Order: sequence, then structure tokens, then C-alpha cells
Amino acid sequence: MEPAAHTTLIRRSNAREDDVRRLDQTAVMAMRCLTALGAAATLLVLSAADAHASCAPVSASERWNRAAVIVDARALEGPTATGVQRFHVLRYLKGGGPAVIRVATGVARNRDGGGVTSGEGLLVRRGQRWRIFARGSPRRVLRTSVCDGSWRHGGSG
Repeated sequence: MEPAAHTTLIRRSNAREDDVRRLDQTAVMAMRCLTALGAAATLLVLSAADAHASCAPVSASERWNRAAVIVDARALEGPTATGVQRFHVLRYLKGGGPAVIRVATGVARNRDGGGVTSGEGLLVRRGQRWRIFARGSPRRVLRTSVCDGSWRHGGSG
């Protein structure tokens, strides 16, 4: 009977070791995921900071003159699959048009959660308030970027 009891103890010991190995593997996988996530977040922050650096220097009056439309608006949605987002216009500072405009922001989100962005794209979240300097017609899809002078108002108000 001792050999059977001894075998049972070995099996239990091996099972515990397997559990420890699984926990170690899970911890390693979690650390790899967190490292990748941290690297992605760092790249996103650096690319956002570099977006202005890639723009040619332009004065405020030049930005005003280049824009066909300038609005203060609130985002009705976050990034979409097409990269075109809807905004509720709070006021037109230059030009005129409908109360809801569509703006190509240069940032698109895929169904799987991934995304695509241009170097000068605007990362707009639902509810954020923006001053948009845009090219094109407000009755169609407007185009903008940080190089056009668009910027987010502080806070969400």
C-alpha cells in the first residue's frame, strides 16, 4: 500500500507544480500584455506631440484665412470606421451651415478595436468640445487636422 500512497503524493505534488507553472505563465503573459500596452500608449502620446511638429509654421491669421469654416462644436461620436465624425455646432465663427456637420478627422477605428490615424489627425472623443478650422463645404464632409489649427477646448464643457 505504501507504493500507492506514495504515487498519490507524487501526483498531488506534480499537480501543485503544474498549478504554479500555470500561474507563472499567466503572470508572464500579463506582463507582456502590459508592456505592449504601455509601449502603444507611449507611441500614441509621442505621435500626438509630434503632430504639431510636422506642421509648417503658420500664423493665426493665415489659419483663419485658409479655413472655409471655423466652428465651436461638440463631438457626437468618437472615431468611426470611415474616419468621418459628426459634430453638433455650438456656433459658427466663420462661414455658416447646418447644426450638425460631418468632419474627416484623420482617425478611424476598426470593428476589432484597432485604428488608423494620420500624423496630423484629431483624436476626438464623444462629448469633447472642439474649435474646428476646416476646409470644404459644411453641407458635405469637412476636412481638418491639427495643421489646419483645430484644437480641443479645455475640459469637456
